[in-house]
This record gives sequence, structure tokens and C-alpha cells, in this order.
Amino acid sequence: MPGSFLKPGALKATPPSRLFYFESSTLVSVHFPDLNPHFNFFIGLDQTGAVFHGGERAKPLPLAWVETRVDTRSSSVRPKLTALTRDGKKLRLDSFSPSALAAILTREMDRDCAHHILRSSQTAILADAVFGLPAETWPRNKPPGAATLRELFAMAAEDTRERQGYGLKAAARFFDEILAQANRESQIKRSNSSATNAPPPAFPVRAVELVANANSVFRTHPFQKNIQCGTYRFWRDLGLYGSEWIHLRYFENARDFRMDRPILFEAYPSLMWREVLKLRTRNRTQVREALKAFSDVDISEETVALIEQDADHADACLLALGGYWLARHGRLIAESENRDPKLAREGWIAGLPRP
Repeated sequence: MPGSFLKPGALKATPPSRLFYFESSTLVSVHFPDLNPHFNFFIGLDQTGAVFHGGERAKPLPLAWVETRVDTRSSSVRPKLTALTRDGKKLRLDSFSPSALAAILTREMDRDCAHHILRSSQTAILADAVFGLPAETWPRNKPPGAATLRELFAMAAEDTRERQGYGLKAAARFFDEILAQANRESQIKRSNSSATNAPPPAFPVRAVELVANANSVFRTHPFQKNIQCGTYRFWRDLGLYGSEWIHLRYFENARDFRMDRPILFEAYPSLMWREVLKLRTRNRTQVREALKAFSDVDISEETVALIEQDADHADACLLALGGYWLARHGRLIAESENRDPKLAREGWIAGLPRP
């Protein structure tokens, strides 16, 4: 199993783009994602805005993962998609926190595996939620800059603590306040300029949403495309339970990267259905045939049946499988993305080609 620390002498005469350390007879690669992105564990999390008890508690998140970690003691390694527990129940995550993830990984694998998976930059987490805001809507906290993404998480957590509410109403209230502040600031700017008659857009959108034809986080209709409620839940969890255990893709400089943190990606299930399964719609009756393209991945009959029957877990599986597919094709982290400063405000959807 991978170790959690680099051992003395393990880095001698090693190229800078790829480092190795040894644990027993197992060889594991440790990467810097801006130089040599090699991932070996992919976690897919579908969003849900559903709640218990009138909004006091959020329902668990559908969860799946693909493991491709290399063990040199095995002559052949086959990636595996996991979406069911050992006793056949659906994998669900109570909260987006390291402790909740560690509990599931420990139960389904073992304690050492859970520790290393959650302390490795070779772990990619693909979540169906928005991470970023349109550049013009970022709330100002104090001069001279705007809030950071982690501060937005904290704002969502404080909002929850003060008002005791999750779900549609709490999410709409939170993002409406951000939008209202942005509108007030834009009105001040317009009043100070000659373009006073230019109406503001109804819902600000990010550049990535225009490319992907995805819904704005500020928009709640149509309901089936509402990403606001699920996003609020992710932000709230990251604010309540902390976000320092993950690396925020696009929002942190390469110099801030640490090898002991998984990398969090914004993911879009519809893109995965199109890119990974080559299906134009979420037609789960065609999933079995489409999955044959992944003959290199161990996908059990029970998991295929779950994808066919459960839309939420199907998306979680596609996010995990999509992360593996994107990494294999060099698209999970593209070198060109590291040079666009706008991404540090608005973010980008994993795997979506840049225009």
C-alpha cells in the first residue's frame, strides 16, 4: 500500500517531474499536477439538494469511485469502479468532509488505504457542483480584494448556523444575497458611467456556462437544471467541516500545491454522458452497451444494474469513470488551463474543451 511520507534517500537522482517512494515491495508515483498529472483514485459525487426534517439536515450524497493504484506485486492491474458497499448497498456520503469519506473508505477498504487516499494529490474528486462565480458577482469583503472561494464556503456555513436551514429556500436566499450585492455595486458603477441605460443581465453566467450551455448558479428554474441547491450544500459542508484538506483546482497557484491533498474538480454529469459513454442523452437503457467501451475497467453486473436503475448513482458513477477517462486522455488537467487568470475567479468544468 502507498505510504504517507517520503522516506530518506528515496528522491536521489529522480527527475523533478516525477518522484517515487517505496513501501515494502510496492512502487507508487507521486506527482506534481502542473508537471506530470498521474491520478490513481477518482471519486465521483453527485449533488443533491434534498433534505430531512424540513431543512435541518441534508440527505447523503451519491458516491462512487474508480481505483487504478499500481501494485508492482501484481502482474496485471485492472481499474475498478465501485458504487456498492461490500454487502450490496448503495454508497452514500453523509457530508462532504474528510472524516465522512475516511469512514466509508475504511469500512470498504481498510484504514491505511483511506488515510493514503485522502492524503494524496493522486486522488481526484469530481463533484457535481459549481465552484466559482461570474467575475462581476464576487462579494467584496474588505479593500482591496474580493472574497476567496474558501471564504465563500465559510459564508455558507455561517448562513446555515444563523438560520438553521438547508434546501431550496436556504440556497436561494444565500445566492440571492450575493446577486443583490453585485447588482447594487453594478448600479453604482453604471451611475458613474455614460452607459446608464444598459440593463444588467437577468442572471450572470460564467464563461464556462456559456460554452457548456449550463445553468447559472443564480437561476432556480427549470427545476431539473437547478444546480444552486446542490452547490450550496457542498459549500456549506466545506465551510462547516473545513476545506484545507483539498486543493481547489484553478483557485490556487502551483506554488500553493501540496502533495498531501486531493484535488477537487467541478464536474458536469451531462458532459460525461456525452464524452465518456458517447450518449447524447441520459438514456440509461443504452448504458450497458455503452459501458463495453470500458473493457479495461472492472464493472460488476450489480453496478451496471445500479446505473440502469438509479439516476443519481448513475451520475456519481459517470463522474468517477469520467475522471479516469479524462486523465487517461490527458484532459483532466490540461497545461493550457494553468495560464488563464480568469479561471481563478470563475473556475472551469473538468474536461470541457476551451474555446
